[in-house]
Amino acid sequence: RTLLPAIDFGREASQRFHDIKDNLTSLKSKLYQLEVLDPKNRKLAIQGGNLVEEIRELVSKQLQTFKRSRERLRKTDIVEYLRSHEAKLRLVTETEGVEFLFEIHSESVYCSIQYFYFIRAIENIVNNGAYYARMESMNYHNSRKRKFVSLELTSDSTFIFIRILDSGPGIEIKRMSKIFEEGETSKMDGHGVGLSISKSIIEDHKGKIEVKNHEKYGAEFNITLPKYLD
Repeated sequence: RTLLPAIDFGREASQRFHDIKDNLTSLKSKLYQLEVLDPKNRKLAIQGGNLVEEIRELVSKQLQTFKRSRERLRKTDIVEYLRSHEAKLRLVTETEGVEFLFEIHSESVYCSIQYFYFIRAIENIVNNGAYYARMESMNYHNSRKRKFVSLELTSDSTFIFIRILDSGPGIEIKRMSKIFEEGETSKMDGHGVGLSISKSIIEDHKGKIEVKNHEKYGAEFNITLPKYLD
């Protein structure tokens, strides 16, 4: 009875800290623009930028503390879980004008997940893929090129495999090794937080995430989770 409020508080605080960090990144960008518009603002921009970094560091330390307060892992049918969030994921891609393909190649299969957090990891990757799929279609002269993000689930006797593929341009080789680092982004208005969060959440589930460029389409993210074994 006393544990649940602590879990909810930690979960909510974690989300709010991520929101604060996003806004701080945006503020630092605006300070830089202030300096560009008028060099006389250089001193003010530098002082403001240093203050933003100090706040970011403080927020990062607090976030690490609240990560320990996340909800406990619980046995969950991952097939049913993903199906229950299909409409939400489809909305994420359709907002970008991108098709969502959902393929399940397993019957009921169980793993241990944090119900609230795990879908955030998936949603971040799907959202990222939808953005780049849309951008690629805008840069591509043939408007009939198919824009999509696909999510495919398979499993074997020990592991569950989730593959998320998009029709975007893929990831530059020089960025591949840094793609999960906080602050790493090629989006015009991005903050480089989403994929970093996804990796952290997946590793909290004793899983791993890898990325590569598909030979025909765009970026391919492969998530491996251990099955729940009685």
